[in-house]
Amino acid sequence: MLSEYRQDPVTKMWTVLSPGRAKRPEAFVPAKTQTDRHKKCVFCEGNEKKTPKEVYAIRKSDSKPDASGWEIRVVPNKYPVFKKSVVQNNPAHAFFKDAPAVGVHEVLITNNPHKDIGQFSQYKTQQVLETYLQRFNFHKHNPFVPVRYILIMQNHGRTSGASVPHPHSQIFGFDRWEGSLIEKELVGSRDYYIRNKKCVFCEMQNKEQSVGKRIVYQNDKFVALCPYASRYPFETWIMPRFHNGFFEYLKIDQIESLADITRVVLAKLNKGLKNPDYNFFIHTAPTRFVSTRERDEVSRYYHWHMEILPKITSWGGFEFATDMVINVVAPEDAARFLRKVKITN
Repeated sequence: MLSEYRQDPVTKMWTVLSPGRAKRPEAFVPAKTQTDRHKKCVFCEGNEKKTPKEVYAIRKSDSKPDASGWEIRVVPNKYPVFKKSVVQNNPAHAFFKDAPAVGVHEVLITNNPHKDIGQFSQYKTQQVLETYLQRFNFHKHNPFVPVRYILIMQNHGRTSGASVPHPHSQIFGFDRWEGSLIEKELVGSRDYYIRNKKCVFCEMQNKEQSVGKRIVYQNDKFVALCPYASRYPFETWIMPRFHNGFFEYLKIDQIESLADITRVVLAKLNKGLKNPDYNFFIHTAPTRFVSTRERDEVSRYYHWHMEILPKITSWGGFEFATDMVINVVAPEDAARFLRKVKITN
């Protein structure tokens, strides 16, 4: 069965049905056997032929594509959620709605199997972010696989959903997000702007700066904070201190500052919480609009940011039943703890 979107007729939320993902070797293997299964990691240098051919890489000048000598490789996901072309098998229904899950799904691999961004140098972290931007802009302007939204994310650790221990990020391009957190952020920030003529994310920063107790770290261009209504213990957001709705508009000096704060925050979480599992992702404005006017409106009210969600606790029945999370660590306490964690450069 091919990947497809299916819409809940009550909530209007879309689910991506992707049975092909179950073909991954670890899909039905208990977690305790994963170490044995990954002794020969397909992402490690020297195993390039075990992955799809690279579409982008940072490598030594004398090295060849799909061979050793790389720092970062980007390859198509072997078991993609979204595909460049999908044939719709099911007819349109008056009640149940579905659509082909057309899009892109790539994997960004770093060459050290034992280090994640929290252990990277400033330079290596910047390389990762620059690769994010390169692939983002490639897919944004690719006329052959037009997508309306690009999501960059990383799963760290088994409970985060990482199927391969080797650190890697994923890049998704897709076009349906009704009922999702993405839509809620876009709608909420738009509504706030209509009422107040201000960006709600900029206002959030101003309030947090005046209070100070939920700030984790900041530099000249970015701030990291534990949001007031954190859903998870030690949830941390990294936000530009300047208004910008589009991640892809970052400039060179801004990437340097983003690399600094991203590395510092992840290093604090790694040291302070003893290398916890986590997810992080970048929420930014959509990539395609109905009109220039719509794009300009979004640029005024939305503000891109990164969210980091440590997996300290797990959801129970209340969370699944209500989609309302019980957080057992106050963001003020989390920020205070992380501020005190000392890391080395």
